Amino acid sequence: MESYTCLVVCDQVDTSRLAKLTTRTVTFVDAAGKSVQQVLNEQRDAESKPRAYLLWDQVDALLLIDTSYTRCSARFDLGGAHSLDEAVSAWLRQPVSIVHEPVTQAQPAYALFLDIDTPHLHEKHAQWIDDAVQRCIAANHRLVVLLQVRSVRMSPGWAIATDTEWDQWQHLVAQIYLSQVKAAAVYNQPLFDMCVLFPALMDAQWMLNMEFDRVDASQKGMVTVDQWNATRVDQGLSPWTTERVTPDVVESDTADAKCEDDAVRHAVDTTVVGGTFDHLHAGHKILLTMTLLLATKDVIVGVTDDAILQAKKYKEWIEPTELRMSCVSRFCSAVRPDVHADIVPIFDPFGPTITVPNLDAIVVSEETLAGGAMVNDERAARGYKALQLRVIRVLSEQSLDDAITDKISSSGIRKYLSEQAK
Repeated sequence: MESYTCLVVCDQVDTSRLAKLTTRTVTFVDAAGKSVQQVLNEQRDAESKPRAYLLWDQVDALLLIDTSYTRCSARFDLGGAHSLDEAVSAWLRQPVSIVHEPVTQAQPAYALFLDIDTPHLHEKHAQWIDDAVQRCIAANHRLVVLLQVRSVRMSPGWAIATDTEWDQWQHLVAQIYLSQVKAAAVYNQPLFDMCVLFPALMDAQWMLNMEFDRVDASQKGMVTVDQWNATRVDQGLSPWTTERVTPDVVESDTADAKCEDDAVRHAVDTTVVGGTFDHLHAGHKILLTMTLLLATKDVIVGVTDDAILQAKKYKEWIEPTELRMSCVSRFCSAVRPDVHADIVPIFDPFGPTITVPNLDAIVVSEETLAGGAMVNDERAARGYKALQLRVIRVLSEQSLDDAITDKISSSGIRKYLSEQAK
């Protein structure tokens, strides 16, 4: 950056302070009285292409912001030891791939293999999940649900391609995750970690790369688990400890469980979704899973940058952008290793949806459906094709009772963390 544009949001700042910290020209733009989000939106609309800015939002500190979605914002302390030029140079040297793995010990896991005939969860399946969650909480383990739906011919590259499939799968995925939320709520464990994986979408040797202290399955499912264990033994690995769950479930075919003929299926290549994804919870996982199941090749996930989250409740408990991006990246890689996931920081409600022409579909909730329509309006103004709007209806406030809504709320989790810290 040969010169800087500094958007001044904070009142009563002394611009000469900044001039002393740089050898480059600084152009100041008065944005007092406006929110950070409003200022960034105005700059986006005024510029023909993304660029980097200084945003002076605190008396003694400012933000470095790059709206090209290649790096997170960074905070520069005006009273620090480094010059502005040094700080900006170091920030711009950050690699384009900014997802950093948090240094934490992997929590041991139990697995539950759900081998079901149709994309519908029986009440006894929900009981299996409840029992598995209880065992995991007692043993301080996380839970991995391995899901196989026999009536669906899944393989790497498969994707949801019809309205019927979309409705079936979102209800199935939501039923599994919401069963976990309800079970964990009994023990006041809103941070309990569970994920749903699809063995049919993984590499044929996936079982060699996962360690479970125990795998539970029905009598029918145990046949498959035994085959996985045989592969592990053949490769010199110890077999997983197994336990049969009871009672077995007798499933019946229903009209709404029929899969549509492959001839009328029209899958899309690239899907996009956005959100804060703070303290990745079941609601996020449903949203991300459905976005991943909708794509055959690529997924773009926009993660809201710290810079525009300052008005959130319990903001001091919001995870840093890099950590939130890392958690999203790991989750996407686990659920769809056959699909490329690009995780980017975003600074406005649109993100890359209005800068990347070759997108096919966007996943929204009922509450953000209007935002999806705005995205298509902006794309039309730029000459881009409209995106399919795929709506997650199972997470609407009308679909959930208050007790569950609070458990799949990032602000609810931050409130819990705040109370636990007292």
